[in-house]
Amino acid sequence: MAKNMLFPPYIAKFGSQKITEAQWTTALEVWTTNLSLLLKSKDENFSKLMLRNVSLQKFLETFLGIRAKSRRCSTEQVDSVTDLELDKKVLAILLRLSDPQTVAQETDKSDRLTLTEYLYQKEVISVPWLLDVVSTYGRSNLAHTRRYFDQTMKCVPNLIQDFETHSEVIINYLKAIQEKFQEMATNGDKASKDSTFDPKKVEAVRSYLAYVSDIVITLDCLFTVSKSVAKVFNDKRDFAENSNFLMFIKDFYDNTVPIITNLTAENETKDLVILKHALVSLTYHILDACYFSPIGYTANEDDIYSFTRSDETSGDEAKINEIIEGMLDTLFWFVESSEPEKPVQTFLDAPLLLDLEIEFNLSGKLTRIENEVFDGYPFQKIS
Repeated sequence: MAKNMLFPPYIAKFGSQKITEAQWTTALEVWTTNLSLLLKSKDENFSKLMLRNVSLQKFLETFLGIRAKSRRCSTEQVDSVTDLELDKKVLAILLRLSDPQTVAQETDKSDRLTLTEYLYQKEVISVPWLLDVVSTYGRSNLAHTRRYFDQTMKCVPNLIQDFETHSEVIINYLKAIQEKFQEMATNGDKASKDSTFDPKKVEAVRSYLAYVSDIVITLDCLFTVSKSVAKVFNDKRDFAENSNFLMFIKDFYDNTVPIITNLTAENETKDLVILKHALVSLTYHILDACYFSPIGYTANEDDIYSFTRSDETSGDEAKINEIIEGMLDTLFWFVESSEPEKPVQTFLDAPLLLDLEIEFNLSGKLTRIENEVFDGYPFQKIS
């Protein structure tokens, strides 16, 4: 059974002109039928299928890759009941394989590797795999995606080190894109809204905007799902510039986004608006992961005004004071470096801090912290 069940690689319904609708419908029936059989199988057979069936592994890889890309490039959800059903079945497979009780049947019983550990060792599960999972499901099914992610990280502790390695690569890539935009602004013609845009330059702007949007949207999904990974990214300091990832994002938003705006034609600003919203959301989730959550506050993703305090905090009083000190330093720096020189409009030419306030009611959350942590006294440094 394990080797005979065939899964065609996933392809989007209109992803290729070579695939007819009838062929895609047939493939969909094969995918859904086989996934249903897989979900009904006993643990031993499920494990063997996941380990031995290369076509199943390839299907999951292509499904997550294509679905993740479509989620990042569009705000639209799946467009049919059949697509939604396929999404649900794949998510159910992911949750089952991430269960710490699911053991890899191929290994020596003395090893007792979980299925997730074994697939990690075989390089099926990796950081890129997890990025595709959070991009595919992070917004539409946050609770189950967090459960899958947390279980996977628990089964494979080495993944946090992998994220540390990838974080440096990703941040450096974002900095390289930032430099490209700065070069385009300073070299050659500084295009205005009334000038004729150089076609090559326009295409370059589109490409780099697509690259940076893809990364930022993925990271926003990732940080929404995992606070621990968000902290890993923000802890990556640029010692040469004495800055962390949050500072880089603010600099990109306040100084590089205006450059992109000037390089973008008026009728092509939709992608730029999407990028700005993603950057604002990304910033909030970093603040939440590094400061709000560790001192005991929980927010509801569906309600920006929901912000409640629990007794669960990250560490002793000294550690909490250290976190609060870091939060105050960050917020004071945000305020001091965000004074607009002229009247601005939100999500048009406003600084990150103002758009963060509009989108996530930042001042309301800080007021709660001031009243409940500082007993109503204004924020001040902790001595």
